[in-house]
Amino acid sequence: MTAGDTLRALAAGTAAPVLPACRLESGNTDHFGAEAIADAFRRAPLTDLAVALEAPGHLALFGETQALFADLHGAHIARLWRIGQPDPGAGEPAVSVAFDTDLHQARADLFIAATDHPALDPAALPRLRSLALALLAGSPGFRTRAFAVRAFGTAGQGAALLALHALAANPVRAPSLTMAALRWDGEDSQTLCDPLIPRDLRIRIVA
Repeated sequence: MTAGDTLRALAAGTAAPVLPACRLESGNTDHFGAEAIADAFRRAPLTDLAVALEAPGHLALFGETQALFADLHGAHIARLWRIGQPDPGAGEPAVSVAFDTDLHQARADLFIAATDHPALDPAALPRLRSLALALLAGSPGFRTRAFAVRAFGTAGQGAALLALHALAANPVRAPSLTMAALRWDGEDSQTLCDPLIPRDLRIRIVA
């Protein structure tokens, strides 16, 4: 069974093997370990994943409204992100971690270091940047910055997982963190985002 077969089966709610330390992030929830991850997909299965993109160490599956990104070790799934789930449930108890984009020296709208993404052809950066900036242009926040968490592919075809750090356009600049999935294939492209959950969100370390 390939990693793609395993991930599709898991997403459909069927028990499928992942590495013991695997973690699934969806919205404001984290699930650790094979049983918790399988249970999360059983409660909210995902079956319309028609588009697959893969590179060494990476796998992304896209449907019409949601996407999955996976880190791979060989053919084994090591880490998962689910983007676009309408109601991921309540967040697990956690301690908030302060995250200041200026202290991080991330003053650009899109923060991406090519050396962090060896599976991304440098020629793909302009396409990725264009899609990311188009996404940020539609953000209702006071300020939104995107951080490339995963990216792979070529100028012709590829995918990227972004963390969107936003400050609300309110008198109190409350921060939020959501995820977005981008893909491009020739002239076609697709952008999927987590909904902004109407409650206090904790800021997580997403690297």
